[in-house]
Amino acid sequence: MKQELIEFVGSSRSELLDAVRCLRLQVWQSTGTTIRADFIESGWLDPEDSAGTHFVVMRGLQLVAAVRLHIYRIISDVPGHESFDSFILPPQVPLAMIGRLVVRTDCQHQGLGKLLDGECIRRAKAAGCSGVLCDVPPYRVGPLMRNGFEIVQLPEPGIALPDILWTPMYLNLRESNDVDSRH
Repeated sequence: MKQELIEFVGSSRSELLDAVRCLRLQVWQSTGTTIRADFIESGWLDPEDSAGTHFVVMRGLQLVAAVRLHIYRIISDVPGHESFDSFILPPQVPLAMIGRLVVRTDCQHQGLGKLLDGECIRRAKAAGCSGVLCDVPPYRVGPLMRNGFEIVQLPEPGIALPDILWTPMYLNLRESNDVDSRH
């Protein structure tokens, strides 16, 4: 089946953003982890979704994977910026943040997460970002470290998914010229 990568700004494609919301809920509910009720009720969308750039993978008419990329010009605008306090020197702006990566359960382990991470990193570099932040569940730590990300703080329970320890990570794009070659 033909696979297509689509980019859109959240506020420009409400029907596609709604499909992303449904995919997020479906994937996380399938794990059996506790999800805070207000995240289920809100449809797992937040203000960052409207302003962020989304990349989705479609196979035919089916949405199979999605991620959000947001570029910040002010450090204090970064959601959870307190989690990144362990930096000795604060990152320079602009700064990108990868968030909410999900892959449909029956499509996992097919390289879709790697594809979406790579696209986000390329876009962050093209936008002149100094680095890329992310806050990830345990299964994403190893693959991201192999691609140059560093752990910047010890894992902590998540807000929406309190059963999962989330690890803040950072990729310095100013020192990492070969990121594209690793994807």
